Amino acid sequence: NVIKSFFDSFWALLTPVIILGGIYGGIFTPTEAAAVASIYGLIIGFFVYKELKLKDLPKIISKAVYSTTVIMFIIATAKVFGWILTNAEIPQKIGAFVATIAPNEYVFLIYINIILLVIGTMVNPSAAVVILTPILLPVALQFGINPVF
Repeated sequence: NVIKSFFDSFWALLTPVIILGGIYGGIFTPTEAAAVASIYGLIIGFFVYKELKLKDLPKIISKAVYSTTVIMFIIATAKVFGWILTNAEIPQKIGAFVATIAPNEYVFLIYINIILLVIGTMVNPSAAVVILTPILLPVALQFGINPVF
């Protein structure tokens, strides 16, 4: 039963292999990997599993455009909010406060994890990053935390 299920889903299970193999193999970037995986999913859905019909394509595209629009609106609003916070010098004030309650960089990183856990349950992750980066990055740099590595 397990073997049969594996072979029935073999083509679908190749999707993560294509994505990760393509990225780590240097064949394409993560954005290109998403596009390749989308096209691969459409081809597999149409021709292998035959669960998609040509008449379903406009509805699928419409849902994708709607989801993308909502997410981009949230990110744009978060960017404006982050700009307002930065101009009001709120990140500096929050940074000074956090620097006083965090004795070292490890406690600061634990605080960041707790903040991200709480905010991540309520806000889109992309929007949370756009809002919180200008607030937390200066403090992280004060603690000597490398933002890249």
